Amino acid sequence: MPSAQDIRAWCRVCKADEQVADLVATVRARRHPAVAPELPDSWWQAMVRSLDALVVSRPTRVATVDSTPITQERISAAVFGVFGDVDTEVVVWGGVHADLNWANVTAPELSILDWEDYGRGPVGLDHASLWSASLAVASLSARVEAEFADILSTPTGRVCRLFYLASCCRSLLITPERCARPLKSLRRGCSARLGNASVPGADLVDR
Repeated sequence: MPSAQDIRAWCRVCKADEQVADLVATVRARRHPAVAPELPDSWWQAMVRSLDALVVSRPTRVATVDSTPITQERISAAVFGVFGDVDTEVVVWGGVHADLNWANVTAPELSILDWEDYGRGPVGLDHASLWSASLAVASLSARVEAEFADILSTPTGRVCRLFYLASCCRSLLITPERCARPLKSLRRGCSARLGNASVPGADLVDR
């Protein structure tokens, strides 16, 4: 699934800049559904098994997110830029898909598509990516969080969630309310001082 940066580049080459907004909106709608898909328990079980197997794979390259390598420095810069002074150390690394969202999976039988970003990354990156892509639908994000609680609740899993939440906040892919509520729960698990002033909807965080 192309990133917004990819779409802008393609439209520039094709001299179709007027189509950028519509194409970006279409891609974002597929990545971040407004309605929860109906998925059998077997689908979720297959996803858990797939990500468990992926984590212990041995990629020979660094994973990329939006075509840029995912490194400790990039994660820290992204989180600091939105949330301020936060502990962002990634302590567990493994194989990751690095672009796991609802546009890159099939149902009712699970297949995971678009492997061009696959590589070594923080364990929890894929789980957090799917979680952040689900935040527009409370029941869906809750299901993702429940299915992957063992990973998302780890220190590295929480850092990955902050990384994607920072991206959502910057691009306003989700409403301030949707951003603030998961942030409130993440604050409890991070040894951090999250600067409310820089967070969209920050006035809601402590409610």
